Amino acid sequence: MKKNFIINSVLFGAFFALLMMLPVSRVFAQGSTTAALAGNVVDEKGQGLPGASVIAVHEPTGSRYGGSTRADGRYNIVNMRVGGPYKITVSFVGYKNAVQSGIVLTLAQELRQNFKLEVNQSQLEEVKVVASRSSIINSGRTGAATTVSNNQITTLPTLNRSLGDFARLDPRANGLSFAGRNSLYNNITVDGAFFNNAFALSSTIGGQAGASPISVDAIDQFQVLIAPYDVRQGMATGANINVVTKSGTNNWSGSGYYFGTDQGLVGNKIGDVVNQYGTFARGQIGARIGGALIKDKLFVFASFEQETQTDPGSNFVATRTGTEPNRSIAKAEDLDRLKSFLLSKFKYDPGAYENYNREKFSQKANIRLDWNISDKHKLNVKYNYLRSFADISPSNSGSLLGGRSPSVNVLPFQGSLYRINNNLDSYIAELNSTFSNSVANNLTVGYT
Repeated sequence: MKKNFIINSVLFGAFFALLMMLPVSRVFAQGSTTAALAGNVVDEKGQGLPGASVIAVHEPTGSRYGGSTRADGRYNIVNMRVGGPYKITVSFVGYKNAVQSGIVLTLAQELRQNFKLEVNQSQLEEVKVVASRSSIINSGRTGAATTVSNNQITTLPTLNRSLGDFARLDPRANGLSFAGRNSLYNNITVDGAFFNNAFALSSTIGGQAGASPISVDAIDQFQVLIAPYDVRQGMATGANINVVTKSGTNNWSGSGYYFGTDQGLVGNKIGDVVNQYGTFARGQIGARIGGALIKDKLFVFASFEQETQTDPGSNFVATRTGTEPNRSIAKAEDLDRLKSFLLSKFKYDPGAYENYNREKFSQKANIRLDWNISDKHKLNVKYNYLRSFADISPSNSGSLLGGRSPSVNVLPFQGSLYRINNNLDSYIAELNSTFSNSVANNLTVGYT
């Protein structure tokens, strides 16, 4: 065993040494929960300016990210907040400052911004120049991806206010199935933590209870990736769905909402055919708030959402006169006699066999703290909470009559329902550090 330990240690040491010898230019990339900025700073002749200062300020929070150009005039700034707008200032001794405003970064993007500085022949005011952006197709991308922005989430119509409603914006999607793969083969992460059903019984945590794992009101951006080359994006033969949550800014803001529907909003007639619907109701209430506890330094964001739903456990009724719509072949007198027997013999009440409801419930919350420790170190801590359940009808398999759920042939009692609970507690801490122009680190620790 000691020999194996020594061999493993040597192999690990050799691998680590090989990793450290890789060219520095290869390690610059965007994080799975952040974005990056890169480009060239040149003079009027197109020659790179080494040592030029590049400062990017996230204007809503005052968060500062900076670096300097290398010998060839190239710069990279990594582990940046998604969103914006950013204000980028480039300065170099003897040259006019170059300023670019209104820069917005999307999740896992490496945006290229090139700057050309002019010689400062006299004392002038700050000069703003426009830098061109790179196209979507660039060397910073690690695979086919679709990014859904916060603007799309807040402005596009949604049926269920769920992650799946917006994941359909990816052209390869069919619901939560991507590229022809079952949704069970997706990998969903929220702020770097896995949000998958550990037993592969549904595509997401909460899926068995019909609940979305996180409120769309708490989502800043998310990205759908198919077969990415990034080693941090794996564990899926379907899609990697990478979600980042909102954070507070220097301006306090919040919202509250309620959405509801019931059977009165459902059409029940097609031509001369009138359909019978039982009573059902669905309500969704929530709120969010975010702001600065210490301006430019410490921020908080929190959201809460609760959803309740009731729908008919059965659309069929027992036969009494033989003229009832949606009637089952089961007779009311037989079912009443069976219920009386169970009560008298076993003291067991099986419940109603018609006109009863199934219930669904979900309650989700998240809170996030962002701390700008310094220009070089940024820390955020997040907690996600989910409690959900759903009443489920008996399975339609394993019966000679074609199933055990309510039908023309079968009319089960309410007591045959069973309840599924899907609960989640997720804790995440993420530290983004920039040590020098060539060394940066993202440390994420999570417990779910």
